[in-house]
Amino acid sequence: MLDLTPHQLIDGQKVQLELLCDRHIEGLKIAVANEKLWQKTFVNTESKLLLLQLAFKHVNASRVEFLTDLNNQNSQRAIERIGGVKAGLIRQHMILRKGRKRDSVIYSILNHEWTSVKDNLNSLFAAYSLP
Repeated sequence: MLDLTPHQLIDGQKVQLELLCDRHIEGLKIAVANEKLWQKTFVNTESKLLLLQLAFKHVNASRVEFLTDLNNQNSQRAIERIGGVKAGLIRQHMILRKGRKRDSVIYSILNHEWTSVKDNLNSLFAAYSLP
């Protein structure tokens, strides 16, 4: 298990990327959270590009998984936008602070899909006008 919390400032605003990697026989699980200010921006796109590049190029993962709350439609659309394929639903996957039992949607990107996903992410990133 690898736990990293890098951060950087952009225009005086903190960009924090929390990363938790769990390498196992099937692939690599990555838990990512960006500061809310940077969601739906170039920061989120670039962080996904860099993390997937790390997973497929340097760790040689066969699969990268993304998990998100079934109720979080924005996150699901964002994962699908970058090329994640919906693989299923994990029912009552987590119990949240207020006792709600969270169902999680699982997405994956496979090693042989990486080139296409990378090209897509580079196109998305190039479309942003940086601040």
